[in-house]
Amino acid sequence: MFTAALRLGHFAAPCNAPAPAGLAPMRALRWSDLDPRRLGRAPEVGVIALVTLYLSTQMLIQPHLLDFWTPLDVALAWLQYLAELTVLAAAMGGTYALVDSFWRRVGGAPWARFATMGVAFVATAFVYELCAAALRNHLAVAPDLFLAMVTALRWAVIGLYAVFMQTLWRRVHQIDGQTLAAESAAEHLLRQRLQLRLQLLKAQIEPHFLFNTLANVRRLYRTEPARGGQMMASLKCYLQAALPGVRRDSATLADELALVRSYLELISVRMGNRLVFTVVDDSDRSDIAFPPVIVLTLVENAIKHGIEPSPDGGRVDVVAQSRRGTLEITVSDTGVGLGGASSSGTGVGLANIRSQLLSCYGTAARLSISAADPGAVSRIVVSGPRL
Repeated sequence: MFTAALRLGHFAAPCNAPAPAGLAPMRALRWSDLDPRRLGRAPEVGVIALVTLYLSTQMLIQPHLLDFWTPLDVALAWLQYLAELTVLAAAMGGTYALVDSFWRRVGGAPWARFATMGVAFVATAFVYELCAAALRNHLAVAPDLFLAMVTALRWAVIGLYAVFMQTLWRRVHQIDGQTLAAESAAEHLLRQRLQLRLQLLKAQIEPHFLFNTLANVRRLYRTEPARGGQMMASLKCYLQAALPGVRRDSATLADELALVRSYLELISVRMGNRLVFTVVDDSDRSDIAFPPVIVLTLVENAIKHGIEPSPDGGRVDVVAQSRRGTLEITVSDTGVGLGGASSSGTGVGLANIRSQLLSCYGTAARLSISAADPGAVSRIVVSGPRL
């Protein structure tokens, strides 16, 4: 009886003593006050236990409490109240687990899950209050249904607040995980971009490439001055197209094709009749942002592993075309084909191409290499709204 009086804030004060005030206003527990990182992966029952212990202390903060009862009586009453709250917390925790498991299986709108959780909390707390009141009165007095419903609504509100804060916790941890993953991916892409810049510089202006070209220019000036002048003009065009790309993070498709054309013109002067090439832009998206040196790398592979190993040389065709929201760039050669060269590459260039496409277009772009008769075909396909 004493516990019930303390719970409801109604005292039968002895000797005409002034009745103490009712329950002090209880501040709802804010789960955000508990650091989730400190708790780590502790079971949710541990958090429920902390909340239960916190709520049980409301009876200890009433004014003038020790003016009417001894500390021992207060401690015993508090322990009894704590035990009752523990039973209620266990019942509501079980209700939460069942409802949450159900909604995880069937899915649905968050508001429907929240409403179902509230109805279940009210029903659980109402049944608990009826049973607790009947046991306190030893089944001698019928429980007050109105008081039981009001108290049940109170516990349901506290339970829903806890569920709401827990949902926010889950969302915050999910966002933190996604943020860390995005930051890690961004750092990886940044390191990769710096590496690609260095590789771009090496690929575009490699010393041996320049030395060989200048040596050819010198030889041709002595034997065939007209071809020597043509090769020097081609080298100038190539450098004018290549050097700005070293300082750029992105280029346009038109820039990339101009670089490829300059490179093939330069190589054709050196290889003479062994190389025939075409660079065709049939797309209407020449101004689209495009990662630098991607097409050039494919063309270099076609020359190095397809045309040069062939005694008769061959043909390289670069075609860009767009249709139905898709951009397709094809590099085909009539060389020795896949695996026909005496030395194969390491695959680093193709891996870098795929990384650049992923960074620029996500999953909307893909690279494919296939055999042809004769030679090989490299194809880049970009689709989706990024176009």
